[in-house]
Amino acid sequence: MKPYQLPNAGANWRESHQLQQSAGVLKLLQEARNYFTHDHDSSRCPVCEQKVDTVRLDLRLEERIGAMQELDLAVSSTTAAQLQADRKRMIVTETRRDFCQKTGMLAAMLKTDAYSSYAASSFDWVRYEALLSAPQPSTVIEQLGRDFYRDLSALYEQMEAERNAALRSNHQHNAIAGYVSTLREKTALAESQLQLLADLRSALDIVMQQRKDYVEAILATISTEAEALYAQLHPGEGIGQLKFRLNPRTMGSLEFDAQFHDASALPPQAYYSESHLDTLGICVFLALAKHFKTDNTVVVLDDVLTSVDGPHLGRFMTLLHDQSKHFNQVIVTTHYRPWRDRYRWAKGPTANTQVVELGPWSLQNGLQTGEFLTAVAELSATLAKPMLDRQAAASKAGIVLESLLDFVTLKYRCAISRNARNEYTLGDLVGGVDSKLGKELCCHKPSANGGPKTEVHLKPLIDAATASQWIRNSVGCHFNALGGDVYDNDVKDFCEHVLTLASHLICATCGTLPTRRPQGLYWECKCGALELYPLIYPGADPRTVDEDES
Repeated sequence: MKPYQLPNAGANWRESHQLQQSAGVLKLLQEARNYFTHDHDSSRCPVCEQKVDTVRLDLRLEERIGAMQELDLAVSSTTAAQLQADRKRMIVTETRRDFCQKTGMLAAMLKTDAYSSYAASSFDWVRYEALLSAPQPSTVIEQLGRDFYRDLSALYEQMEAERNAALRSNHQHNAIAGYVSTLREKTALAESQLQLLADLRSALDIVMQQRKDYVEAILATISTEAEALYAQLHPGEGIGQLKFRLNPRTMGSLEFDAQFHDASALPPQAYYSESHLDTLGICVFLALAKHFKTDNTVVVLDDVLTSVDGPHLGRFMTLLHDQSKHFNQVIVTTHYRPWRDRYRWAKGPTANTQVVELGPWSLQNGLQTGEFLTAVAELSATLAKPMLDRQAAASKAGIVLESLLDFVTLKYRCAISRNARNEYTLGDLVGGVDSKLGKELCCHKPSANGGPKTEVHLKPLIDAATASQWIRNSVGCHFNALGGDVYDNDVKDFCEHVLTLASHLICATCGTLPTRRPQGLYWECKCGALELYPLIYPGADPRTVDEDES
């Protein structure tokens, strides 16, 4: 097998050589002209050193160069065409080499029967043996490749159908494999989710039980606290025993029951009176407020209690004052004047208490407020004015004296002449404190120097205040011509005696009368600083002792 050669290589070489010689002569002529043009002093040939005529030489060089211009253009065009032809020959050579190699590779792959089930029987492989041996490119090999490609094209449709079938089979296999993989993943995920669900249900049961236990603990605490508060308001009344609980069979349930005399576990709203339900609601509210309180907790009670009687009102006021220490502040608003009057007449502690009275309001003036003063403070303020208001001072002093004597005579159940309306005047109350009670009636007050309490007998103070009680009628209450004969100093003395008696019956610390009996031996004020003796009227039945308003 002879080597593969480019056609007409010798002729092309001779033509190229001639063109190169002509181009060299043209270049030599151009350089000679440049030499003699720029070197005017040269009169000899630089090669043979003979004398030359530079003018004639220049003309001759110009003539020859002009004659060779067409040759120059032809040389340039021929050279460019020759280079382009060489490049295309190289491309053709590389393309033929690539065609022969790849055709041989394709034939080899088909013969191995790795890609077609019928390729081995469709070709005369003996004919294409040279193509299969991966030889160097040649005309023979190229022709074999073209023949092989022609024969292969005839089988293209069959091979394409086989390829499509193989692709469909492969896609189906991949889809099935994907489904199997997804099934396995989802099965594993479902098993893990079922386990997670079981764990979450167990956790939910634990959380629900913990929450119920937590709520039950709070309800037990609130029940205990509310019961203690309720018992303080309703001692010995056969009601109470409050209990809050959750219903395990109902979501969001809260039930409570209470005692009603001999029956227990009853719904209080079905058996308790309105006042009992009112106080029950307040006790529950206070118990909740205490349980969830912070250092900044403020309790606001807006007109919460108007349905109770006097003793229950007194206990409720005491309850609020006792519980106020657990909160930052307790604010009570009410239209119930008896509540306000208890502070006015020293039956409610005024220590750490601010009473604000709200008067009428209008769009023009807004809300009117007034300074609250106890009856004793009003009397003191009246006396302190530069110009004495005789009528106001005498009237206020008489009312304060009536209030004090009413307290003493009720506390000891003193004998007073009855009347149809069960209302007693100052004159009726004056005779109520007789000499038998007067001998033992005294108070123990804290001493100014911090020593033991000082004992003060109250009968002389009562006698001094009641000795001028007629001034209240003559000056402060009724028109009487004799009232004009009473001096201002007499009015002031009457008021001062009343204030002195009040200062010994009303505690200077808490501002209340002695209505509690802590030990069964005496009465004391809310804070315990003031003590009033005796506990009962001398010689009276101990069972007749007045009710404790603590």
